[in-house]
Amino acid sequence: MGTMIDQPAVVRAAGEAEIKADAELCWSVLTDVNSWASWNRDVKSASLEGPVMKGTTFRWKVSGGRITSTFIEVVPPRLVAWTGHLSPLGIRAVHVWSLSPQDGSTLVRSEESWSGLVPRLARGFSARLLKSAIDKGLESLKRECERRAASPSQ
Repeated sequence: MGTMIDQPAVVRAAGEAEIKADAELCWSVLTDVNSWASWNRDVKSASLEGPVMKGTTFRWKVSGGRITSTFIEVVPPRLVAWTGHLSPLGIRAVHVWSLSPQDGSTLVRSEESWSGLVPRLARGFSARLLKSAIDKGLESLKRECERRAASPSQ
């Protein structure tokens, strides 16, 4: 489990949340790419093109454009990482989610790096945008996992 974000990238952000759900539930929500748009308002659509495993590609839309991503590491239920390219902005991203079981909950850490022309030219704006996306993504994941944990029949 050595996958890290691109440390030399011009923009990096991270965040974490304690989620009152077990790691397996958090993992199942996080890796069900086709359902992202149902619980994460920033995701307009998402489509996984195979199983959740290293080398599998998925495509998704956010308000900033279309992203084509590829899983680079998958260690259930502890770590999932992917690279992505945001079109038309030419941003190359590396995103790592790590899940650490706690007593009755899961500590989820999300971190991402951006490289490319836009982050280099608009570093401050890009950093704020990425940090906001990390925080919103964690908040959305927490809300969905805790909702499902409270209603185990789903």
